[in-house]
Amino acid sequence: MSLSSASRPSETAPPRRLPESEASVTSAATRWQAVEHLDSLTRKYTAHQRFYGFVYPEQQRARETRIIVRIRARRVSLDAIHIGDH
Repeated sequence: MSLSSASRPSETAPPRRLPESEASVTSAATRWQAVEHLDSLTRKYTAHQRFYGFVYPEQQRARETRIIVRIRARRVSLDAIHIGDH
């Protein structure tokens, strides 16, 4: 699987400076592994045991699919300048 982020989200978006990258996915965690990782971070940085239901509304869980993706960048451009920048 390859990922690419465009420097301009759409043709109607105002011109701006945005980073651009191309990368390959090297590994991905399942939905449940991602939620467990989120819970682990919640325990580490807050007094709560779980993210959903404590830090963030439980109802939001059904609206989201959390994943963890590790990538290897092939190309990164941090100087994407477009017409209209001042």
